[in-house]
Amino acid sequence: MRNRHLILLVSILLATFLVAGCAGNRVATKGETDQFNAISGKIAEAENMKPKGAKECAPKELAIAKAELDGIRHQSTESWDDTAKTGPWSDTTIAIASKAADVVLAKTKACQPPVVNFSANPAAISPGQCSTLTWSTQNVQKAEIDQEVGAVAASGSKQVCPKETTPYTLTATGTGGTVYETATVTVNPPVVAAPPPPPPKAAPVVVPAAVPVGAEVTLRVNFDTAKWNIRPADLAELQKAVDFAKKYPNAKFHVVGHTDSRGGDKYNQNLSEQRAESVKKYLVGEAVPPGQITAEGKGEAEPIGNNKTKEGQFQNRRVVLKIVGSK
Repeated sequence: MRNRHLILLVSILLATFLVAGCAGNRVATKGETDQFNAISGKIAEAENMKPKGAKECAPKELAIAKAELDGIRHQSTESWDDTAKTGPWSDTTIAIASKAADVVLAKTKACQPPVVNFSANPAAISPGQCSTLTWSTQNVQKAEIDQEVGAVAASGSKQVCPKETTPYTLTATGTGGTVYETATVTVNPPVVAAPPPPPPKAAPVVVPAAVPVGAEVTLRVNFDTAKWNIRPADLAELQKAVDFAKKYPNAKFHVVGHTDSRGGDKYNQNLSEQRAESVKKYLVGEAVPPGQITAEGKGEAEPIGNNKTKEGQFQNRRVVLKIVGSK
């Protein structure tokens, strides 16, 4: 009888354990879920960090942190386990996973290269003036600027007064490497005051003389490529026209501008007109009445030299000045 009771008791206890084992998965508490989310957030921050994420900076630590997180999430659903139990190193399983996430986040942050913004304002100054260097940095342990500025804080500004154009280089060093940024302060050349204009020439007293019948004088002035300003070498040629005008105040002048064949038709036409006007303005400035001067441009239409050679091109870049008749 006693054996039968003992067998019955054992059967009841066994059935109780079996029912408990099949009772279903455990549901994680809100506190556990909040901790899981915090650990997951650290891992996500490390993975999404720019310009270098955890996959590049700490791949091994990232794999460990994810494995620890998956492990505690799985254990939290097991009815036989408790994530709050103390492990063999006196850390809870959640604490171990949290520490693994901290490790991957810290290593990824340390891997980020320095970020530097560096500028000079104003970027260009006159002699004797100053400019302000301004900088800001991230992920930097040490920063310094050359040109005798020396070590500087991670962010700040400093006034500099260079005597000549000077590039300033900021060297920023962090656990993720070293970055160099340069800001240049340009010192403009001093402004030289223009000399006062020469006093006006006294108008010469001349007896108007008629231009001799059939008289005609042709002068030629050449120009540099794409230019219409008169060259010093041609002033002597133009002086002949001025002298003629002084001798014959009633003389008429006709100015025609030309170009070489380089450039488009519209461009060359405009350039030839500018050259003709340049000579006209010179003559007017030398007291030749503007009403006695006509000017026109003919572009590249009437070459006198070979446009395939430099010498021929130079010959074609000209203004022809004719002095004929009387007004």
